[in-house]
Amino acid sequence: PAAGDFTLKADGPAVNAGVVLGYTADIVGTPVPTGAGPDIGAYEYVPAVPGDADADGDVDLDDFVLLKQNFGTPSGATAAQGDFDGDGDVDLDDFVILKQNFGR
Repeated sequence: PAAGDFTLKADGPAVNAGVVLGYTADIVGTPVPTGAGPDIGAYEYVPAVPGDADADGDVDLDDFVLLKQNFGTPSGATAAQGDFDGDGDVDLDDFVILKQNFGR
C-alpha cells in the first residue's frame, strides 16, 4: 500500500473486532459499523465492489465460493466470508448482492 494508507483489508484482523464507543462515522465519514461490528482504528472497512469477498476488485467465481463455504453462518460473519449486507450472517440476501454484481 501507499505510504500513509491505513485503510483496512477484507480479511484484516481489525475488521468487526472493535467495540461500540458511540461514534456514528469513521475519520472519512463512513457509517460505523458497516458490518457485524465496528472496526478497530480510524477507518471502517467497506468493500470496493459489493460482493467482492476476496477484495481483488471484481466479483467472480472465487467470491461465490467464499460465500458458499460460509452460507448459513448465523452470526459474526464478515464481508470476506460473504456477508455483503453487513448484518453479520451469510444468507440469501448476500447471494442476491453477489448475483447483482457478478462480472463487475
